[in-house]
Parts: sequence; structure tokens; C-alpha cells
Amino acid sequence: MKSDLLKAMEGVKSVAIAGHTRPDGDCIGSVMGLYNYIKDNLKDVEADAYLEAVPGCFDFIPSISDVKHFLPHDKEYDLFVLMDTSDEKRTGVAGELIKTAKELFIVDHHISNSMDVNLGTIEPSSSSTCEVLFGLLPEEKISLNTAVCLFTGIVTDTGCFHHSNTGRETMEIAGKLLDKGVENDVIIDRVFYEMTFTQNKLLGECLKEAKLLDEGLYIYSVASKNLLLRYDAKASDLESVVNQLRVTKGAEVAVFFTEIGEETYKISLRSNGRIDVNAVASLYGGGGHILASGCTVKGIPEKIMEEMTVLFNKQLETCEK
Repeated sequence: MKSDLLKAMEGVKSVAIAGHTRPDGDCIGSVMGLYNYIKDNLKDVEADAYLEAVPGCFDFIPSISDVKHFLPHDKEYDLFVLMDTSDEKRTGVAGELIKTAKELFIVDHHISNSMDVNLGTIEPSSSSTCEVLFGLLPEEKISLNTAVCLFTGIVTDTGCFHHSNTGRETMEIAGKLLDKGVENDVIIDRVFYEMTFTQNKLLGECLKEAKLLDEGLYIYSVASKNLLLRYDAKASDLESVVNQLRVTKGAEVAVFFTEIGEETYKISLRSNGRIDVNAVASLYGGGGHILASGCTVKGIPEKIMEEMTVLFNKQLETCEK
């Protein structure tokens, strides 16, 4: 039986595929997974993949050099497939296609998805959008190139199969992708462990400036624009910081601030289980997952942390009752 996505692609001549702003592994993997699937199996379909700047650790993704970073004004598509995006405000470079494409199809797994979906598949119980996409494609037609993309998205959104969103089905799908020839050790090293010298230096700086609140229940750090300038670095060079903060013994939540404008910060939140950081991020116009979420906030980090700490403590009080 054909999935709704395959039905949506029947008879179309052009497909655009895109994801959210500041794309992560699941966003990149799902966009490029479908792109490679179309290249391999639907030769008569013109497919374009749109993403913002892709972090260097994902340069092994098949066909990543084909990605377009700007949307031509006169380009029209029969179908626009939007991946891993829970909020229309977070659509990336191809966001206007929501209005101009003939059909919109959404593939996502975020519990916070607030988009009006006529066509699409949203499965909050899935570990990742790549896991959702795997279920929409015929397994026998998934090539090694597509499998690499899907495995990358699954392994990143599960924290290398560490997070609680890793279930039996997730592991079984990962196994099927390994059967396609995916080299899991190479992907995991590239995504999780390999760091440039500059990234190591930045991590050290951010850890040195980290602060504990409420007797160690919460840890946070701030990266200023000046820090990035000093090391001639990009915000993407800081991706590993929040996860390193999270594994601090005794910490319930890690919060990492990256300055992106005047008193404006991209905030990454990670929970160790008892606190739903998605519920907190959503109050600031963000979202994501229970254990990993983000938002962009204007203000002073110390004051924002004071506000968030109150929200975290309310959740803990409820847990302890």
C-alpha cells in the first residue's frame, strides 16, 4: 500500500524539499533522505533541496553539495515537502513555498507542531523525522545514499540512541539501515565526537564560564558575539556545548545562550528527564522535544535564567508531590 507521501508525489513534475532554520541532523537527514530517494527512483521529477548553512560535520551527507540556500523568486513547484518543522515561523529559506507551491506535505515528529496540516504525517511518538520518513518510503527502494541520510537523522535526534525516545522500533529501523551498508561508526564519530581545534577551544571557554544555580540543579553558560569573533568562529561551532553541560553530575537542566544580536540570544535547553524543557521553551515562542528544545529570546541571560528557574522548580514540585 502506498503511503500518503508517495501518493502526493504521483504525477508531479517538480518537488521542493526544505526544513527549519538552523538545520540540525534530523532536519538535514530528512531533507536529503527524500532528495536522494527521488534522485534514485523518480527520474522524471525535478527535485530541489533547500537548507540554510549546513554545519561542517554533516558534509559527508550524500548530495549535500546540491543544496540550494536561496529560493528563486520565479520558481514554482507542484509539491513542497516541509521536513522536521513544527512552526511556520521557523521555516527556513524556502518558507514562502507554503503559499506558492500547488501542494504542501508536512513530515514531522514534534509534539509542539502547530501548523495547519491538510496533507502530511506527524508522529510525535517517533524518535525523529527521519524515522517517520523511513515508514513512508518502500524499504526495498531505499538506497545506501538515502539510508545514510536517514540513519544520521535518527542517531542525532536520539543522542546516539541514548535518549528516552529510543524505542524498539527505532532500533529495528536503524538495523535495517545498517543492512543497507551504513557505516554507523563513521557517522557517529563525525556527528558526535570529531571536533576542530577551534571547537575544542570554544567548548573550554564556555565550560570555564558556566554557572550553577539552585545547588547545582541547573547549569548554564553564555557565548557572546565577541567570543565567536575572537576565534573567527560560527554559532554552529558551539553545537556540542549544551550536551556537555547536560552531563554535569546533579544537573536537571542545562541551558546554553548564544548571542545572535543586541541582547538577543538563541537558547538551547537539555533535560536529564524530570523536566519538560519543551513546555518552558514554548512559553518563549520556541519548542522542540521534552528533553531537548530551543527558543530565541531578547533580554539578559541572568534574568532569563531567573525566570526559567522558577518554571523548572514548579515542574519539580509537581514531580515530587
